[in-house]
Amino acid sequence: MTRLPDYKAFKNNLNSTFTVRPDDGKAIDLELIEVKDLRQDTGQEQQPFSLIFMQKNKDVLLPQQMHELKHEKLGAFQILMVPITPEKDSFIYEVIFN
Repeated sequence: MTRLPDYKAFKNNLNSTFTVRPDDGKAIDLELIEVKDLRQDTGQEQQPFSLIFMQKNKDVLLPQQMHELKHEKLGAFQILMVPITPEKDSFIYEVIFN
């Protein structure tokens, strides 16, 4: 696994596909649909940000837990994903870096 990408790396890959493989082994594609800067003070040492992913296939809802995401440019890394809003045709997940 590679180091966690930063805000700029995710921003540069907005609208691209990430793959997660849950315990059952079937790969699920997630689209990165939002990268949001959460910085409240420009003097902050680290840049807090959030990511929003959309899963169009509603066969499996990913639970709130650590998941390994894979991306063709950013590599593989573990992040805590939280399901936040079920939409009519998709599931939405949030990741926060602070």
